[in-house]
Amino acid sequence: MRVHRMALERAYAIHSGLLNEWGLQVLDSVLESEAARLDAEIRRLPSGGRVRLSV
Repeated sequence: MRVHRMALERAYAIHSGLLNEWGLQVLDSVLESEAARLDAEIRRLPSGGRVRLSV
């Protein structure tokens, strides 16, 4: 997984279009666990959601 190699502080999952509400809850839980393990912010970017990126 690239998150480990790049040591990101924040990551967004954007490919969740095939998941129903239950699947999205599972995905959110997995992302939360990985964020805690990596001490990073990892979350799902909802459809139509926006985030400001900076360098």
